Amino acid sequence: MEMIKVNVLTEYKSPNSAAFNLPLISYKHDLKDVGIDMKIIYKISSDIFNCDVLFINSKFFRKDWGEDGAKVFSFLNQAKSKTNYVAWFDITDSTGTCQFQVLPYVDKYYKSQLLKDKNLYTQKMYGSRIYTDYYHKSNSVTDEAPIYSDIDFNIEYLDKLRVSWNSGLGHYSQSLIGDMRKNVYRNSGRMLSAKIPHSWVSPNLDREIDFSARFGISYKRQTVRYQREQIKKLIPEISGLPKLTRKKYFSELSKSKLMIAPFGFGEITLREFEGFISGCLILKPNMQHIETWPNFYLSDKTIIEHEWDLSDFIEKLEDCYTKYSDYLDVARNGQNVYKKYVNPLTGVELFVERIVAILSDIKDGISVED
Repeated sequence: MEMIKVNVLTEYKSPNSAAFNLPLISYKHDLKDVGIDMKIIYKISSDIFNCDVLFINSKFFRKDWGEDGAKVFSFLNQAKSKTNYVAWFDITDSTGTCQFQVLPYVDKYYKSQLLKDKNLYTQKMYGSRIYTDYYHKSNSVTDEAPIYSDIDFNIEYLDKLRVSWNSGLGHYSQSLIGDMRKNVYRNSGRMLSAKIPHSWVSPNLDREIDFSARFGISYKRQTVRYQREQIKKLIPEISGLPKLTRKKYFSELSKSKLMIAPFGFGEITLREFEGFISGCLILKPNMQHIETWPNFYLSDKTIIEHEWDLSDFIEKLEDCYTKYSDYLDVARNGQNVYKKYVNPLTGVELFVERIVAILSDIKDGISVED
């Protein structure tokens, strides 16, 4: 079998990077079984371009955008000339905050979550996110130092945009062993074990707490924190809640019928993954503008959604916890769908298929063993 050699230039300090790296490391041998030799690289070295395809985690260059990104573009120029195919993986939190300035240098631009309507990327967005733009336009919310999405790119580059995999494939378990392994990895880049243990809590358990709403509002940008602030105004009793230890936090989740999971830096947040593990019903702002993989956000099937203007928020919240038995199937489905992708027994085949599809798409004609 002729192997396809893929080098992955990445880092391990950020949570998003850990989620990006984990399935690549976990299923390295399974990928090799289908003809993909995946090598994780944390430093630029002389053999970085010794591959068929180069994956680049955007976070690797997160501190190198000064001086107009000269260091980044210099590297990409080398990559383009010395490597057959280059794929940029934008693992930032939202469907926005894109790095489209790299589009001329890469064959494909992968993002953890994309706007379904890619043409929206040609529009100028306040706060560089679709929901910050929405709150700016509908509620006149402004930031002290406004930023806007970059629309200065050739519209033909839109065809390079693709979905990779989202941060749901990271580690969010309350397992103490898993926490220890995660901390060692983030501090050293050394993976003690790629198989992360999860302690699943059945949604069917009796739950004495109506909802969990322990989320912060300490975002610098007003347009980012606005939604969370408004939710706290609608339910004042959640303001000022103390931060719990991780053990107590997961204990609370296991007793809660519902988790409120607003947007943060991005639409997808780790809260819903903690909620799925804990068997909670997830109440989240409408997510139907997003294309992502895996898609954990099926309206009325895996999550319950409310409008961005919060006009139905209280009604949906109260209906969910007062008629909780009517929503149990949604909680069960949400956990089952999440479990399917993060459980190594079922997740391995799905992730390997994803990488095969990505490689085939990067270069039409790349042959990978089934």
